[in-house]
Amino acid sequence: MTIKSAKGSILIEAATMKMVAFDDEITLENLYKKIGCYLVEVVYPARKVSGFQNPILICDEEALYNNNPILNMMASMIAGQPIHGNVVVCESEDFK
Repeated sequence: MTIKSAKGSILIEAATMKMVAFDDEITLENLYKKIGCYLVEVVYPARKVSGFQNPILICDEEALYNNNPILNMMASMIAGQPIHGNVVVCESEDFK
């Protein structure tokens, strides 16, 4: 299964496990809005991500500070470690 949008990035919503096309430019301002946070962390996947050459996961660094942090099962599986909150998956060269 390929999980890439037309512009190459996706948002994995933690609460619904829904994958949504992230067709905006990968800027900190856009990431903060879409992920719903004020601080992001870049995580390198532990496994291949279909449809991506050099993927990174851009995660909510503050997700565990929420009253009810939501484990993002799909992102955790890709990262090989527990990831909480919404995550954007994109090509590493798209994040500047």
